[in-house]
Amino acid sequence: MKTKPLFLLVLFLVKSAYTVAQTQTAVMAPDTVAAKKKLTVFPAATYSPETSFSFGAKAILVKRQVGGYATDRPSTHSLTFFYTLRKQVISTLRTDIWRKHNRKHWLGTMNFVNYPYVFYGIGNNTTQEAEEHYTSRALYGSLQFEQKISDKVYLGGLLNFRHDVISKREAEGQLNTGNIVGGAGTNAFGLGPTASYDTRDHLYIPRKGAFHQASVQWFGKVLGSSSNFARYRLDFRKYVPAPFNGVLAGQGLFTFTSGEVPFQYLSPIGGGNILRGYLEARFRDRHAMVYQLEYRVPLFWRVGAAAFAGAGKVAPTLEDLNFRGLHPAAGAGLRFRLNDEGINLRIDMALSEEMPGVYFSLYEAF
Repeated sequence: MKTKPLFLLVLFLVKSAYTVAQTQTAVMAPDTVAAKKKLTVFPAATYSPETSFSFGAKAILVKRQVGGYATDRPSTHSLTFFYTLRKQVISTLRTDIWRKHNRKHWLGTMNFVNYPYVFYGIGNNTTQEAEEHYTSRALYGSLQFEQKISDKVYLGGLLNFRHDVISKREAEGQLNTGNIVGGAGTNAFGLGPTASYDTRDHLYIPRKGAFHQASVQWFGKVLGSSSNFARYRLDFRKYVPAPFNGVLAGQGLFTFTSGEVPFQYLSPIGGGNILRGYLEARFRDRHAMVYQLEYRVPLFWRVGAAAFAGAGKVAPTLEDLNFRGLHPAAGAGLRFRLNDEGINLRIDMALSEEMPGVYFSLYEAF
């Protein structure tokens, strides 16, 4: 298990370095632009059977530095807060900082949740009848730093942590048996390298180019984790111009794990970004693959539309990670551009073999 993802990571780095070496050219410094700040705040409301109605707000601050180039990527800081009629809370802070004309990049997230989730067991064929409800009170987040080493390649590191207490479980549920790692909660702290290859023409609404990223994280008791395990992730994205001034975006996402993995860190499919149309982490196992395709097109003013489809699978071994038993989903949505930087407010409706889903979020899914 450990050697194959590491081999893929090494192969990815070698190929990226070779490609960049063949394509590097001299670039003239572009004109500088004035410093700029813009704060956008808007209310939001959602409904789900687990939470009843929830109300909250999202805020996003976009900043450009004095003396920056027009090609410099903006830094953003966003805050999301929701409170439900059942006295549940979810809050998220996200900061994305670019410096030195895109040569240095920090990305950080911090989340606090006291929120209900559904656990269906582990595997690709778990049934809806196996659902059990639990409430997680958790503080978790990540911090990533990347340094540009050539025209298109970034190398860096990633820190990930989670303190999770399962405050409510079903008495007869799997999480209460002691057989599921992390069933009563978990502590996790992990570190590892990242490598990115980025040729996108825009950070938030790319029309052409590619973004590929590989990462490895090791979690250990010596770092304060409840168990020893590792996660490996390969994310491949491609963007090409499409008819009616649109763009066709594609993604292949592969996650792998090894060791004594808490269920919170198993490879999942389902949620607002990874296979819309299924509940968050509806299926989870040691390994997962997801393929997504999306057509995005502007309509008028700041309004756009999108249609998407995808399929994914989880598996206990790499040999089982094949195209048999894929879970499909498809849907459509609207986009509203919040600012001149191209950050979209996204509203999607998706259908799957199990349920319809409605998603309300900032940024594109990929």
